Amino acid sequence: MSQVIAPINVHLHRFITQAEPNLPECVQKFLYLVLSLQDDGNTQFALDADSFYNKWAQKWNGLLKLYDTDSIEFEAGKFSDANEFKPIIESAIAAILKQKFESIIDWKPEDSEVSDEVNSKLFVASKSGSTTYLYIAKYFEAKRIIERTATTLFTDGSTPSESAIADCIEKIAQIHTKNPRFANKSNPEGKFLVNREQAEAIIRGQSENLIITGGPGTGKTTVVLYILWCMLESHPEYLDYEIYLAAPSGKAADRMRESLVGSLGEIEPNERENHADIFNKLSNLESSTIHRMLKYTPNDGGYRYNKKNPFGKNSIFVIDEASMIDISLFAAFLQAIQEGSRIFVLGDPYQLPSVEAGAVLGEILKPENTTRNFVVKLTKSNRFTDDSEIGRLAKAIQNQADIPFESGDAVKFINATTGTKKEEENATAVLVNEWVKDFAEMPALAEAASKEMDLEDKPACNRLWELSLQKRILSAGRRGPRGVEKLNQAACKRIRQQYAKASGNPTSPANQYFPGEILILTRNQSMYKLYNGDTGIVIFKDGRPYLMIKRERFEFYPLSLLPADAIEPAFAITIHKSQGSEYNHAMMFLPTREGHPLLTNQILYTGITRAKKTVTIVASEQAFHAACTTTTQRDTGIRL
Repeated sequence: MSQVIAPINVHLHRFITQAEPNLPECVQKFLYLVLSLQDDGNTQFALDADSFYNKWAQKWNGLLKLYDTDSIEFEAGKFSDANEFKPIIESAIAAILKQKFESIIDWKPEDSEVSDEVNSKLFVASKSGSTTYLYIAKYFEAKRIIERTATTLFTDGSTPSESAIADCIEKIAQIHTKNPRFANKSNPEGKFLVNREQAEAIIRGQSENLIITGGPGTGKTTVVLYILWCMLESHPEYLDYEIYLAAPSGKAADRMRESLVGSLGEIEPNERENHADIFNKLSNLESSTIHRMLKYTPNDGGYRYNKKNPFGKNSIFVIDEASMIDISLFAAFLQAIQEGSRIFVLGDPYQLPSVEAGAVLGEILKPENTTRNFVVKLTKSNRFTDDSEIGRLAKAIQNQADIPFESGDAVKFINATTGTKKEEENATAVLVNEWVKDFAEMPALAEAASKEMDLEDKPACNRLWELSLQKRILSAGRRGPRGVEKLNQAACKRIRQQYAKASGNPTSPANQYFPGEILILTRNQSMYKLYNGDTGIVIFKDGRPYLMIKRERFEFYPLSLLPADAIEPAFAITIHKSQGSEYNHAMMFLPTREGHPLLTNQILYTGITRAKKTVTIVASEQAFHAACTTTTQRDTGIRL
């Protein structure tokens, strides 16, 4: 069993058996299963044999499917079928409920106070309703912190009147620059008109803390800009508040700031002049990861801002991409906020949850947690309308509908049949070779861009950058014939060949990089303000490779300064890494076998909503239908 859980949890299991030497073998094995499910992001485990077995069987069957496709290596041992775990689960749960094992399990009432003391026991057991749940201790404490602080920060609001909504729509139309692209028969002046949902959020945000949800292009950032503008205009005291923009990743944080600043440029010149103090304050906002905002202290794994040393009361927080925030980070953030601070949390609950434990946004938005009114849902997308092909597909996936496997103009399907590993690699290479034809000029553009590094005007750099953002290959996994590692190998090989043919200047495969290669950071490089998920393009200057990144301006980093194992090619990226990005065109590779653990509704939705114009889905028909209807549920147990 140690081969299917993280190595650190093998050590935790040893600690458990040392703390409780007489632990029955069935309980030891059961706790292995608990730690394995925790590796998948679960933080709450029902001490109910049927419920727990169903959760474990889903994982085990997925592991067998992975083993079958050679994507991972582990020995199934004597457990060839999930049913063989049933007697272990039943016996272990009966023993835990009877014997308590209080040397390793802390039994607490559900409404217990959050303790500032570090729990010396690894597990907490707590009853909710008729079911007793087992938690990893630190996640139980995080759950209780979120439940206590969120209840205080997010109060029960009210829906604005129709007249207030109409007044808000007109007010924003006066603030925003008119544009012919907004014009129609009912709006001949080309006013920028927010919709009813957006107006509700703008009105309520001036006096309430909100969670604002919506898919790609629904205007979450635009709404926040006008909440902040109207707040600062009607309550001048907010001009003295500190405004924090943060997200789980540096890439998402930078993108939020860029979107806010870009939207500021759409405000009427007279408004900017009349409210120069507001315009300047919002223009000069900086963004960061939540970890950097909290000032993470690696020596003790804590944060400088915490319960005992919170942010000032005069603070406004805008947190984006909330679906990616794990339970421990969200608890640490909420604990560092004082009552009276303003907070706006933005996210899309249909996207993939955090890499770490928990699914906080999804849990908070469950029907049983929204009896109080603190959520505004934005449903109308500007990226694609509900009646567009991608919009209809996204909506159907949200509803877990069974969708026809039929290509249209914007949504295309390629039926990927299974075969030998070599056959699948060859078929994939053919698709990639065709896909990267549009990138054939990137090496030549990179050579032209290298001559502009020291110039003010950078047309080749801009053209190269825009081309790199046009399209991307997405994959559910990293390994296997259709994983990003093989996809990038095929893409880089083909572009090198195209460049050699066009220029007569071959780049040796032995060279680590080639001009025009798209790279992505896989680890933070805080010294250079580069973060996990940042994407750049390789250009050469005097024989030295640089990474070109565009923020407000182009920046160039010598690749020799960056660890080679912290960068990888990014013509293809995982769907997880793509969250928050958008491309005109995307080609998405899904696992081809039903039952694969990465063949889920969230994977499918996140991937297709990265595309603005066209998306090509490469999967078997059976696998696609399985993804439409399979939702991976993380058990977190947050109850507001």
